Amino acid sequence: MTQPKGATRRNLLIIGASVAFLASACSTSGNEKATSTTTVPASTSSTEAATTSTEAPSTTEAAPETTTAPTTTEPAPGPTWPEDVAVGFVRAAINGDDPSSFVNDPAVAAAATLEWADVADGDRSGFTVEIDPDYVDPISQGGEGGQCQLMGDVSLQCAVLVSSPATANGEGSPTLYAIYVTNFDPASSLDDPKYVDYFVIDFEPIAG
Repeated sequence: MTQPKGATRRNLLIIGASVAFLASACSTSGNEKATSTTTVPASTSSTEAATTSTEAPSTTEAAPETTTAPTTTEPAPGPTWPEDVAVGFVRAAINGDDPSSFVNDPAVAAAATLEWADVADGDRSGFTVEIDPDYVDPISQGGEGGQCQLMGDVSLQCAVLVSSPATANGEGSPTLYAIYVTNFDPASSLDDPKYVDYFVIDFEPIAG
């Protein structure tokens, strides 16, 4: 059967198109590979190494104990207050002791020994010797009862009350003495005075 020329050309175009389509399809299916890409996000978490800081406990060392030897002070050779000097002077004479440590002039100590020599055979421990708590000399320049009072530029008068022991007839008889003391160094002068420990310069009974 003879086909018209126009039909033959149309068939060739159809066949050519089909071949081209099949070739294109084969080329795509044979060469193309599906690729699936999965992106894993980077881990942003980090684990820091734990650090434990252990501080050494603060220790305070106790200071070593030191033993200090007690300070020893030699006692004063004699009383230093004028009242103590006056009372000590009279008490030494009454007790029959040597009152020379309370004076600068040995004649004053000898006079005191004679003044109270009459109590040598009696009970010396029964005598009381003390500063009179009330007496104030009318011409004193300073001081109160119970104190030695200023008399003149360099001397003090201390009113010392001496009471004898009580007897069967009653209390002992008190006698008031003026004991004069000073701390003025007799080797110095009033223009350039120097001072020493108090000492007795004289004594006498106080009238009345």
